[in-house]
Amino acid sequence: MAEDWRADPELRRDRAAEIARQEDRAEERTALMLACQLDNAEIAKVLIEKGADLNLVQKSGRSALMLIVTLEM
Repeated sequence: MAEDWRADPELRRDRAAEIARQEDRAEERTALMLACQLDNAEIAKVLIEKGADLNLVQKSGRSALMLIVTLEM
């Protein structure tokens, strides 16, 4: 039986790192942007710790930080 990455904190972090390197191509979002958009600080923190690029922007010019600010307005 494959290890359940949800049950093990280290596997969960590794999985988050893997996801951080992928883009949601249909929406032009990175995993970090999506976490920010969904107001999920815990996942955003893990993604940043694992090397998510904070400087990536969508074609529209929005970054993860801009998505957070939009939530606060």
